Amino acid sequence: MNYDIVINNGLVVFGNENQAEFLNLGIISDKIVNISKEKLIGKKNIDANGKIVSPGFIDPHCHSDLSVFFDYEMTSKIFQGVTTEINGNCGIGMTPTIAGHEKELKKYVIDHFLTPKDFKLEEYRDLNSLKDVITTKKTVTNQGYLVGTGCLRIGAKGFRTNEVTKLDLEIMAEALRKEFSAGALGVSFGLIYQPGNFMLKDEIIEIMKVVAENDKITSFHMRNEGENIIEAIKEVIDCAEKSKCKTNISHLKIMSKNNWGKSKEILQLLEDARNKGLKITYDQYPYMATSTTLMVLFPQEIFNGNIEEFITNISKITAEDRKKILANINSRGGSKNILISNTFLPNNKYSGKTVEDIMQEMKLNEVDTILLLVKETQGRAKAIYFSMCEEDMDNFIKCSYSVIGSDGSSIPIENINSLFGKPHPRNLGTFPKFIKLNREKQLFSIEAMINKITKRTADLYCIKDRGEIKIGNYADITIFDYNNVEDTSTFENPFQKAKGIEYVIVNGKIVIENGNYTGIKAGIFID
Repeated sequence: MNYDIVINNGLVVFGNENQAEFLNLGIISDKIVNISKEKLIGKKNIDANGKIVSPGFIDPHCHSDLSVFFDYEMTSKIFQGVTTEINGNCGIGMTPTIAGHEKELKKYVIDHFLTPKDFKLEEYRDLNSLKDVITTKKTVTNQGYLVGTGCLRIGAKGFRTNEVTKLDLEIMAEALRKEFSAGALGVSFGLIYQPGNFMLKDEIIEIMKVVAENDKITSFHMRNEGENIIEAIKEVIDCAEKSKCKTNISHLKIMSKNNWGKSKEILQLLEDARNKGLKITYDQYPYMATSTTLMVLFPQEIFNGNIEEFITNISKITAEDRKKILANINSRGGSKNILISNTFLPNNKYSGKTVEDIMQEMKLNEVDTILLLVKETQGRAKAIYFSMCEEDMDNFIKCSYSVIGSDGSSIPIENINSLFGKPHPRNLGTFPKFIKLNREKQLFSIEAMINKITKRTADLYCIKDRGEIKIGNYADITIFDYNNVEDTSTFENPFQKAKGIEYVIVNGKIVIENGNYTGIKAGIFID
């Protein structure tokens, strides 16, 4: 047989938890066509001796929604061995656009995503239009999408806190069904962000029922990950039970020292729910620091989603409100543990400094420093919060039904004109870090480790013909040196590619060869 690519002599880990075997793979076009104990010969021959041959890693929690619109080489995920990304998480996306609130949606997208100059959101009103641009321009990795409920709610209500009406729900349901027809993999909620935190439980359940009807998955950024995390977990479980919808909790973690140690209680709640028949899982990244905007420091009663109004009324913030803001700052680690990662200001002013650094420089207190940053950046500033503990992280990571997700974006491996600031290293190191942790702490067998970052995720999101080395499946393959895989991205110097990832093949095309990017964009839209 005339193979396009052959991989010989590698330890093949199938992704399905079956025993790994020394086998050889034959690839024609974009598919695996032969798995053999006999040596194969092809147009391109890769010797994987001493290496693991795995399905390409699947990242279920990404924010690479707009990566296709940039001219930069968005390689941070491919250098980790990731071949497929799932976007539209945390309730945040760019489609659909529902007539009547276009300006609000565009502002929402700009506030949450780094956007190219002169980006015209109005040209991409649904997933079909996004699919067209991905098909035309190509991406480095495969791209799948959830529907962010932020877009749905803005389309129905704008940023108003009002409860939704029956008509509003019908509008959202219709838009959602159209996105499913276009290939959406599920729905995400961002109950900590506006307008997601305006949503009441009944509204959430009604949307989830539409998801369940279409046999899709719901992903939750919960309402609280600190003092009220137990209540937030119970809310998700209740919604899953009443909607009968397959449910995934996003980036499960516990913030604030006062809450450390609650992982066992949370895992018991989830286990009890699963024992009742609920299809509930979670994803997690192997870091003890979070990353999001500064606006999460402001309770809903202080910030309602209108940043212009908020900035105009900063001087009216009361002493009582200041206490609430300070409490949130402290719950996320305090001023010395909040690191500004991107301000989107010229030369990324303040990026790489802690809030405490800026306090001392500006001679301000914690709250006024945060307010200054919000005002100067129009609410767009992002930060890294050091607020978690290793024991909880390990407890979550060891759970058999969890999967690994970065909560990161595809970005260049180099900081282009400071455009990307100093991002969380999860953008560049999540999967190598997980592999390294597994090697050092002996958490799982090789087979179980690979299953956690391949087939289990593919099955969870109903991604067909990927996530497993199998004849007839797409040739998404990662070849790596298990003993030398290591994340090198740090908080101080994030723009460093991981070590030990030697080959990455996407849809039968070699994208990483001998650890170097080939310049090929082989990713497609997946549904």
